[in-house]
Amino acid sequence: ESVDRALAEKEVWFVATGAAEAGAWGMRALLDAYGDGLRDALIINVDGVGSGTLGFLKQEGLVRRYRCDRRLASQTRRTASELGMRVPGTSYPGVTTDAAPALARRFRAMSVMSFDVNGRLADWHQASDTVEGVSAAALDQATRFVTALVRDL
Repeated sequence: ESVDRALAEKEVWFVATGAAEAGAWGMRALLDAYGDGLRDALIINVDGVGSGTLGFLKQEGLVRRYRCDRRLASQTRRTASELGMRVPGTSYPGVTTDAAPALARRFRAMSVMSFDVNGRLADWHQASDTVEGVSAAALDQATRFVTALVRDL
């Protein structure tokens, strides 16, 4: 049938790194093993998008703050506008995602996450983070947005 050339002509890795809460050891291992080949990559960390409202982290980190890649942030804004979606950027000090080790090593990375009505990460490390709380609509929105973002890059 039809092939989406904008996606088919890109090399895309979907990686489930694991061990994020224990110090992002999965991402660290990925960068240790494949970092040389990923030096020109754009890394989009998709985390916690099962409920809430989609957004992205402009800045993250516990002790040191790391800014997301400017190209990814700019394209995120354009893609959201083209889709008629609101995907705001926010600085979230005190949060470290799998993007942080990449940013610390000067890779081009950014985290796409969801936020609750109070602007906090939706169900982040809370007892409310259960399969029953996952929203099909939130997952569909995140999928549609990240797919369009990759297509637009």
